[in-house]
Amino acid sequence: MTETFFKIIQQEGKGRIGIASKDFKPYELVLEDTAAAFGPFQDAESICVACLRDLSAVEICRHCHLPLHQDCEERERSVHGYECDIFAKLPSDYPHHGISGLIMPIRLLKLRNTHPQLWKQVFALESHHESRTGFSAGHKSLLSQLGFSDEDVEALEILTGIVQTNSASFGKKRGMSLGHGLFPTFSLLSHDCDSNCRYYATRESESNQVIIQVRAKRAITQGEELTIQYKNPLLGNVVRTTSLQRNWLFDCQCARCQDPTELGTYLSALRCRRGDCPGKILPQDFYHISISVDPSLWYCSSCDESIDSLSVETDLKRFDKLIRATSCLESVTVWEGHLEAALRVFAPTHYLVMDITRVLIQLYGSLPGMRLKDLSSEQLSQKALMCQEYLQNYSRVDSGYSKWKGRIYEEYAGPIMILAQRAMDQGKMSPMEYKLEMAKGMNLLKDAAKCRQYETGENFSIAFACLLKEINDLMKVQ
Repeated sequence: MTETFFKIIQQEGKGRIGIASKDFKPYELVLEDTAAAFGPFQDAESICVACLRDLSAVEICRHCHLPLHQDCEERERSVHGYECDIFAKLPSDYPHHGISGLIMPIRLLKLRNTHPQLWKQVFALESHHESRTGFSAGHKSLLSQLGFSDEDVEALEILTGIVQTNSASFGKKRGMSLGHGLFPTFSLLSHDCDSNCRYYATRESESNQVIIQVRAKRAITQGEELTIQYKNPLLGNVVRTTSLQRNWLFDCQCARCQDPTELGTYLSALRCRRGDCPGKILPQDFYHISISVDPSLWYCSSCDESIDSLSVETDLKRFDKLIRATSCLESVTVWEGHLEAALRVFAPTHYLVMDITRVLIQLYGSLPGMRLKDLSSEQLSQKALMCQEYLQNYSRVDSGYSKWKGRIYEEYAGPIMILAQRAMDQGKMSPMEYKLEMAKGMNLLKDAAKCRQYETGENFSIAFACLLKEINDLMKVQ
């Protein structure tokens, strides 16, 4: 764990926060921390509780009957052994649904005896215990049956709150995180919707540990608070603020969250229902955006039209369900139909419209018959315009080298360079203009590599190499 580049101070109204002890360049390492414990999420059903890999078949531990790869039973004993001995007390036919949510707190409770100093660090973290529901009577009865004292049960309730408040996910597959870990020092970093840091958590197979690295997203000056994002910045405030209130129990006071227009991006705005009105439907202010918590009216910015916030919620759920139910490999025609339907309800820059736009950006150039070489110049121009607008809109609320930017930069570079090559071959572009456009494309690829250089796994390296090869091949045949 690195602690030399920052210091922890107490700030009124926020508690403990991290402050930079030096200037940081973009992507410079700020902090490295090791998980005090890691485990599956509460609703994990087909994940091995030890290695957190997918279970391709029904495999369970012979002793405790929790989901476990057969080869992990002995190899991962240091991870799974403690709760295994506890849950082995249950009958083999006991329904294990929901038990996975107890695994992380139980693994952390073990630290009280094995690593007292680490235990003090963990147990001092924020839990919001007083504001959370706590264990159900059924959970308390189960824990008592497993031999936990009343004091232990109370500690496990607090630890559950600590996990809910502070854990970080890792090991994503098909967009879903495989597990989460609790990192004592990392947990002291505060949230900012436009954070100056981003993090990467990976499990090291040799050491059997989960390591998290925090790196600067942009230049950070000495004395500046170090911040991360608790919630995806690509979502609109209508979703993000509600999630921050529900999961972390605070109202964000940043400029974006306090502005109904979200710094002029209108990521949560709807179209006015009056056909001839160019206005956008927005909440009155920050306090009226949490639709499920405080139902209210949203008003048009240009006329007196208003919409009940529950109707806004209905539209959001309807389109969110539509997007989730459609494969990202579905035809372009289907996704273009979704975009057309969404634009009848939402403002052109609404986050759900942007979600559909991002899928179309990826489909133009990836589906059979629609590879970059197959696209017309008009389609390439359309893809480039989508990339440009996506970048312009989201860069206003999320500065620095973000992961999403790397992916859009990759998608943007190909059309720019291919269009330049075609125009040059057709005599429609001067050599100087050609060089400038090609340099623009190469700079986009360089920025993409900067944004994604620390991503885990081989997927990025392989995809980036394939993209470069495709562009290079097209340059040869144009």
